[in-house]
Amino acid sequence: MLMSQLKLAVSNCRYEKASSAHEAAKEMVTLAEQGFAEKSGGEFDQAWQEMLNHATNRVRNETQQKLQKKRQIYRTYRYVYKLQ
Repeated sequence: MLMSQLKLAVSNCRYEKASSAHEAAKEMVTLAEQGFAEKSGGEFDQAWQEMLNHATNRVRNETQQKLQKKRQIYRTYRYVYKLQ
């Protein structure tokens, strides 16, 4: 039982870390959008566009990681519940 509780704690910790990374990635998109809007002055700016694309891809990846960690928590909860 103690080992299963430890697994659950580890799963929760990983989920929290993934959630924080996801929030940071979303903030990165917001900053890239603001910078693109302010610096480009209505003209296309390749560097800002690349930064925005990178930030958007990071959000996508972090979203997938967050969902994966959440699924792991559910699997661990089910496992712990079956042991009780």
